[in-house]
Amino acid sequence: MRPVFLALFLFATTLLGAEPPVATILSYHEVVPGGVPPFKTHPPPGVLDVPSAADRYTLSLENFTEQLDYLDRCGYHVIALSDLVDYLNGRREELPSKAVVITVDDGYVSAYRYIFPLLRDRKMPFTLFIYPQIVSLGKNYLTWQQVAELAAAGVDIESHTFTHPLLTRSKHPEMGADDYSAFLKHELLESKTEIEAHTGKPVKFIAYPYSDVDSMVEQAASSYGYKAGTYDRASGELITRRNRPISLMRFPVEHGTALDDFKRFLLP
Repeated sequence: MRPVFLALFLFATTLLGAEPPVATILSYHEVVPGGVPPFKTHPPPGVLDVPSAADRYTLSLENFTEQLDYLDRCGYHVIALSDLVDYLNGRREELPSKAVVITVDDGYVSAYRYIFPLLRDRKMPFTLFIYPQIVSLGKNYLTWQQVAELAAAGVDIESHTFTHPLLTRSKHPEMGADDYSAFLKHELLESKTEIEAHTGKPVKFIAYPYSDVDSMVEQAASSYGYKAGTYDRASGELITRRNRPISLMRFPVEHGTALDDFKRFLLP
């Protein structure tokens, strides 16, 4: 019944003049065999360290492969984030039907070992959001050499800030106005500059860490040259042409995301 309902809903919104959805943005983090993080994941500042909560961002390689197979089997078209942004800005007339954008956050080495090979073999583009502080730090994160290899192979490498902090003003009451401005400049501009220096390609997009974003952060991101920004919500959002590129909501795909849940993220 649900696919029929969705089809009728989309038809009705078209008749009423509302913008029909055109794409889904998916958000991944770490993908490893068995779905067990090889190293401990730490929570954001001020959040209790609950292993089960932190580990929810690690998806099993088996589930990831099943999801990609589903996209292939059911006629979904994985497109680049830049294609979606161009469409939203009117620089692209249309998107393929059942469009999906795949993004990966943080810079875990699994993006190099597992995610990239699977997507490359399927000719599916993806955007990798990294933050320089973590690159080349320990065995579970990408090195700058691997980042450069991915960029050379066509992976879209973008910014996840410099140190992956909470960004909104309310989370930094100890900072005065000048200090907060300097903080945002470091996190937004200097991360952009650092990544560009290693990839040789422009950084145009940002994923807001912990999905902590407000209008002030969006305005700062735009001022430093970002053309689009993404964040997660469990409810997600199907993207229409009315969405603002600097504030694009993604569906987070987590450890406990079953295939039936995954299907609900997608256009019918």
